[in-house]
Amino acid sequence: MIKDYHINGFEKKIDPMFLMHWNTYNHMRDYNFRSIQFKVKSENFSETIAFIEDYWKKNIEQGYPFNYSFLDKQFQQTFAKYQQQKRMFLILTLAVIFISLLGLFALATLSIQQRLKEVAIRKTLGASVKEIMFQLIKNFIQVVLIASVFLIPIAYYFMRNWLDNFAYRIDIPWLSFILAPIILIVLVIAIVGLKAYKATKIDLVKYLKFE
Repeated sequence: MIKDYHINGFEKKIDPMFLMHWNTYNHMRDYNFRSIQFKVKSENFSETIAFIEDYWKKNIEQGYPFNYSFLDKQFQQTFAKYQQQKRMFLILTLAVIFISLLGLFALATLSIQQRLKEVAIRKTLGASVKEIMFQLIKNFIQVVLIASVFLIPIAYYFMRNWLDNFAYRIDIPWLSFILAPIILIVLVIAIVGLKAYKATKIDLVKYLKFE
């Protein structure tokens, strides 16, 4: 008895398997002889491969060419697709975040620019800098919270479907769905808050001289 191990990749479930000696059945040698695995040392590697190849040609099968590959590289190729997907999603995520921050900065600039007269009036009536900044930022935070309520279930659904491709998989950590809106809110406060703080330093005479 031996422990279960993956022979078809992590996408497939480990099926029942039994091992037998090479000389048990003749048809095993005739129809199921696909590969032989060797564990070799790194010292004198070239000589070892040459010896195995010579032994193959003289004692095993002269009609088939001798080809060899490394198990670690075959194992790595199994996950090459997902490694490429990881890099692609990382690049796309960074690009989306960068473009979103540029759009947020532009939208905050336009929105606050249109409310400069309101800022001047509030400041004249004695509103503090914190109160003015809160009034300018709260609308953006509300949008983030509403978007998170709708998008988090959608993200969970698609991630769950992707994990269903694997026979053995991890559970989706809920911490990531909690941290994502928090980080987004922090970015919104940082970007919009900077523009809001600058808006509190406007010249009151410029915006109230005709009022």
